Amino acid sequence: MSIVSTVQPDLRRKKINGQKLLVIFLFAVVPLFLLILFTYIPFAKMIQFSFHNMSYTKDKGIVGFDNYLRIFTKSEYVDAMLLSLYYMAGAVVQLALSSCRRRQRIRASSSASPGAVTRTWRWLRRRWDRRSNNGAKSGGRQYADAFR
Repeated sequence: MSIVSTVQPDLRRKKINGQKLLVIFLFAVVPLFLLILFTYIPFAKMIQFSFHNMSYTKDKGIVGFDNYLRIFTKSEYVDAMLLSLYYMAGAVVQLALSSCRRRQRIRASSSASPGAVTRTWRWLRRRWDRRSNNGAKSGGRQYADAFR
């Protein structure tokens, strides 16, 4: 047996392994780059802009936490956030009811039974109506009226 015949298969394997590593690297780097470019950078810019008094064309200066104080002190914004939390809770309850009924793991919201969906949204509507009728300002009432 010659030395050339024993060395050549090793070189072929190294070349194939190098190609595999390049493909693995490219398949890992390209999605990460796109994720960072289209998700993390815009999210970071959004947080940065939230501390500024922004106009459509120019930045009017840094205002700090004043934007957040304004949002959490106005009743219209608080009512909208509470309504969103109700819907989020309703979705969780809906998925839980669906998974208990079918005795399966929660896979997707499309696996919910129609009965569970109906009961959940009726329960949410009654809760929201009670909350709106107990002295809440009219800003939240318009959202409850939209679903009648």
